[in-house]
Amino acid sequence: MNCVEFRRHCLESGVTLDNETMAHQQSCDTCQRFYQQQSQFESLLGQALAVPVPDGLESRIKLRKSFAPRWQMRQLAIAAMLLLSVGVGLRAFYGPAPLDEALLAHALEAHSYRGAADQPMPLARVSQITNGLGAQVNNLGDIRYAGHCRIHGRMAVHMLVNTDMGRYTLFLMPDQPLEQRISEQVDGHQVVMFPSGKGSIGVVVPAGSDWVESTEAQVRDAVTWSI
Repeated sequence: MNCVEFRRHCLESGVTLDNETMAHQQSCDTCQRFYQQQSQFESLLGQALAVPVPDGLESRIKLRKSFAPRWQMRQLAIAAMLLLSVGVGLRAFYGPAPLDEALLAHALEAHSYRGAADQPMPLARVSQITNGLGAQVNNLGDIRYAGHCRIHGRMAVHMLVNTDMGRYTLFLMPDQPLEQRISEQVDGHQVVMFPSGKGSIGVVVPAGSDWVESTEAQVRDAVTWSI
């Protein structure tokens, strides 16, 4: 199990761990912190929803509903929406995943259905997609996929590029500014992010690849912005 699978399990199945997820959580400091935050969130959400129910409430609601004015029903609907907002607000309190983890998760999920791209994408189509977000790409090589996606709620270009040394994932993010270059190893991958134009660029390659620096240099030279 990797970090992305562990977090998906926590978000989809709750904080109850089986043997596999528990083993990963005990061996990964980053996921331990995520698990603690998620457990705290689940506890706070449970407290928010733990409203005592008086005896006979169901019968009384049905009786009142039969002759309740419409404005009272509207008030009940508003109250339900406010209760739902409690959970949404608690989720927002923790904020989105760090940018490097968001890029890796997006890259891994995309590979599962884009990995079969066995033909280069026409450069005219690539240019149409990148130009839509104000980016121009020249001399990048064998591009197998390019499309728009959302990273932290903001539009970006997601690309898969083949090289003689392997395939890497490239993200062009015009609305994700960075102050400085960041390089992190996350779950067996190297995620490199650096400022570019008014936004940033992200590159995801397998960890330990000796072509990270040459790939980064090529991308810096290949990408220009019109915005």
